[in-house]
Amino acid sequence: MNNKEIAASEPGEKMIARLSWTRFSIQAFKDLRSFLFMTASLCLFRIILITLFISKKDASSGLTDILAVMGNGFRFDSRVAMYFILPIFLLSLASAFFPLELIIHRARLATGIFFTVLTLLLCSATIPYFKEYNDQFNSWIFGLVYDDFGAILRTAWSQVPVIKSLTVLMALIMGLIFFLKNFLNREPGWAYKANRLPVVMKTMVTFFILFFVVAAGRGFSVLRPVQLKDASITRDLFLNKTVLNPYEALRYHFADYQASRSEEGIKKFLPDGDIRSAAQRYFNDAGALNNIDDFMRHIAQGAEPVPPKHIFLIVMEGYSSWPMLEKYKSMQTCGQLKSVAEKGLWVKRFLPVYRGTPHALNTIIAGLPDMKTMINYQPSSRKPYPTSIAPIFKQLGYRTRFFYGGYLSWQRIEDFCRNQGFDEIYGAPHMGNWVQANEWGVDDEELFQFIEETISDDQPSFNMVMTTSYHPPYNIDVFAKGYPVREIPPDLADIYDSGVPLNIFGHLWYSDKCLGAFINHTEKNLTAPVFAVTGDHFSRKFLNSQPSLYERSSVPLVLYGPAVLKGKQLPENAVGSHIDIAPTLIELSAPKGFSYHTMGRNLLKDDPSPTAFGAEFAVITPDAIVEKQGRYMAGTVPGSAANMPEPLPPDVDRIFERANDYYAIGWWRIMRGAFLPVKSEIAKE
Repeated sequence: MNNKEIAASEPGEKMIARLSWTRFSIQAFKDLRSFLFMTASLCLFRIILITLFISKKDASSGLTDILAVMGNGFRFDSRVAMYFILPIFLLSLASAFFPLELIIHRARLATGIFFTVLTLLLCSATIPYFKEYNDQFNSWIFGLVYDDFGAILRTAWSQVPVIKSLTVLMALIMGLIFFLKNFLNREPGWAYKANRLPVVMKTMVTFFILFFVVAAGRGFSVLRPVQLKDASITRDLFLNKTVLNPYEALRYHFADYQASRSEEGIKKFLPDGDIRSAAQRYFNDAGALNNIDDFMRHIAQGAEPVPPKHIFLIVMEGYSSWPMLEKYKSMQTCGQLKSVAEKGLWVKRFLPVYRGTPHALNTIIAGLPDMKTMINYQPSSRKPYPTSIAPIFKQLGYRTRFFYGGYLSWQRIEDFCRNQGFDEIYGAPHMGNWVQANEWGVDDEELFQFIEETISDDQPSFNMVMTTSYHPPYNIDVFAKGYPVREIPPDLADIYDSGVPLNIFGHLWYSDKCLGAFINHTEKNLTAPVFAVTGDHFSRKFLNSQPSLYERSSVPLVLYGPAVLKGKQLPENAVGSHIDIAPTLIELSAPKGFSYHTMGRNLLKDDPSPTAFGAEFAVITPDAIVEKQGRYMAGTVPGSAANMPEPLPPDVDRIFERANDYYAIGWWRIMRGAFLPVKSEIAKE
C-alpha cells in the first residue's frame, strides 16, 4: 500500500472510485490473518479442554480419535470465525473500488478485540461448567434465565477463586490483544508485486478467495453445511463433547431450546406431527378418540390390604443410584436408604425424567414429561392437568402439602404448586432463620424437623418433599456431623481420582442420615405411612471420570411402608421413571373403580415387556440402558442377564420410536392442549 492510498482513506478526504486489485488482495490477506487467529484460538481452547479433562476419555480412544476431533472441530471453528470476519470481508471487497484501508483496519482490529474478549470469557466459563456438568454449554445454561440468578452467582463465588481467575483472564486478554495488533499491522512483503500479476491469475485468485469464504462459512462441508450430528465423530462420548466450540454449543442448545418451546417443537419427536397416531401407538388404543386425556384414563384395581393414611413422596437432591451399589458400600454415603430399601421395595432400574431439578419436579407434580417445555412457565399450567398428582390425592381424601427446603420464588414453585392443586406449600422461610441458611435454603435437618412438626395423625395426608443439602455450596461441616470417611477406603483407592473431595460425598451421607432419621420418626408416630424416595436427577459427582452408563444415568426409587406394602412384590423385570411414581402410589391408595389419568405405569403390576423413558433420549429395559446421542450407546443394568454379549436391545429402533411418541404426547398436552386433530387438520397448520 502506498502513502497516497492511505492518505485518501483519512476522514475528510474525498474518496474516488478506482479499481485497485492490490488494495483488495492486501485486505483479503489481512482478513485471512484474522481468520487464522480466531480459528487457532478456538482450536487451542479445544486442546486445553481435552488436556484438562483427559481422565474422562475412554481408554480405547487414542491419538487418531483426538486428531479426528481436532479436525472436525476446526470445521465448526471456521464457521464461527467467518461470522465475525464476513462484515470486514465485505468492506475488503469494497476496497477494490474505494480507498477504505484505515476504516477497514480499525473495524478489523475492533472485531478482533471483541472476539478475543468474548471468546476468553466464554472459554473461561466453559471450564468450570464442564467440570460440574460434564458437558459444554447445554440446556442447564438456561438456569440463568429461570433459576435464582443471585444464588447461582453466590454459589459460583464460593466455589471458584474469582479474583485469581479474573486476574489471569485480564492478563490473557491484554496479551492476546497485543499479539493481535502486531499480527494485523504487519504489511505483506509481496504487496508491491501483486498488481503485476496477469489478469487471468488475478481472476483465479479472486474466485479462490470467494470460494474460501463460502467454504469456511459452511464448515468446509461439500454437500451441506456442517451440522450438530457431525460432532459425534468418535465412539468416545467425552471427545465428542469437545468437538463444538462454546459459540456453537450455545447456538445449538439455544436453537433446540427455542424449538422445544415453539409451536413447531412437536416435530423434534414427530416429523409428520401426527399426534393422534402417536397417542394410539403409545396407549395401544386404536379407538377414534378426539381428546388426549381420554387415552390417559385409567381405572384403579383397588388398594389392599391397607391403603396408606400418610404418603410421603420424597425427592432427594442429586441422589443417584450409583452410591447405593454394593461396590461403593465402604463410602458409607447411602446406608440409611439402603437399609430402608432392603426392608421395602427397591426399583433399581429407574431413570429420572431429565437432567435437572425443575424438570423432575414439573413431571412428578404435573404427571407429564417435561422435555424442555418448562411446564411451570406455560399458560396451560395455571390450572391442574388431569394427570396432576395433588388433585388426584385430594379427590381421594388426602390433605396435600408440598415442602421445599429452598425458597419458593425459585422456578415460581409456589405458584406452580398452588395452580396444580396443593393445599399447603412450605419453603425455607417457614423452616429456619434465613440468616443461617445458605443461598439455596435450609439444611435437610431443619426441613425434615419442620415436616415432623407440621403433620399430625388426625387427617390423611399426601406430602411431597424436595431436599437441598446435597447441592453446592456444600458448606455443611459433615465431619463434625459424624461422616466417618476421612480418607478414601482401601478397596476404592484404585478407582478414586481425587476429582471430587470427600467433603462433597459427606453431604450425600448427611442428606441420607437426615432422611433415615425422618423415616424412623414418622414410622413410629403416624398410622400406615408409605414412603416413595427418589432422586431428582442423576449425580454429577463420581469417584472418577469414567462412570458406567448406568452409574451416570440412574436414580433410585425406594418404596417403604410395612402395613401398606405387606405381601406386595416388585415384578422381576420392573423398570420405571419419574412418570411412573404417581400411578404406583395411586394404585396403592385408591378404591377399586376409581378413575384417574396418567401417562405412566403401576410399577407393582407385571408388564411383559417394560420400558421406561428418561432424561432426554435415554431408555431402560430389564437388561440394558440405552442413550442416543447421535448414535446408540448401551450398558448393562443391575439384574440383567449375566455375560450379555451385546447390551443393545435388538428392537432398539422400535423402542426409541415409542420414546418419541411419549415425548410428543407430553409436549402436545402442555403446549397445545387435549384436543387431537385428524391428520388432514395437521397438514393445514
